[in-house]
Amino acid sequence: LKGSEAENISFDFLGGHIYLNASVNGKKGKFVLDSGAEKSLLDDQFCKILGLEQKGIIKGHGGGADSVDLSFAVCKNISVDGITLHNQTLLTWDLSKIFKASTGIEVAGLFGFDLMSRFITKIDFAGQLISFYDPKDFKYAGNGTIIKFELSGNLVRIPLTIDNKHTGFFRVDTGAGGISFHYPFAKDNDFDKKQGFIGIA
Repeated sequence: LKGSEAENISFDFLGGHIYLNASVNGKKGKFVLDSGAEKSLLDDQFCKILGLEQKGIIKGHGGGADSVDLSFAVCKNISVDGITLHNQTLLTWDLSKIFKASTGIEVAGLFGFDLMSRFITKIDFAGQLISFYDPKDFKYAGNGTIIKFELSGNLVRIPLTIDNKHTGFFRVDTGAGGISFHYPFAKDNDFDKKQGFIGIA
């Protein structure tokens, strides 16, 4: 960070996703802020444009796919307004299969849990502004409600109650683009009989 904070960085909110302007090794691109991704990721094509060497293969899950082959690339620097990360190893994959195919938006990468866990992150959806703070210096002074959460596999889970009777934990995933129920839970509690329900088993 330049100082202890990077406040009020503007973002685009499209299709339920947060798009931040960033640069990798000086090349600009759009990054999705995805707290559900355990590790930040670069698009394959963006890697080729940067001339980055992609090494190794590791199995991964996400993006609606059962299993995908991911590689690694080392970036000298990644910058968002007020933040610069040096010598980062990111996963690489063809993100066009998710974003360009469904939204038409060219995405250079995802910022995942490995980035967000280093900062206190404040998201103002109404103003489309995001702020990052150094945890060592941050002191909250607002009128918000503090909610205790669980951290499970690098995913934040918060307790919620639906219709005043169905209580459980929900994952907070800024990359999900919407709200969804685990299908067996929805089936067991007759959510599938509600208007507008779309079932995906």
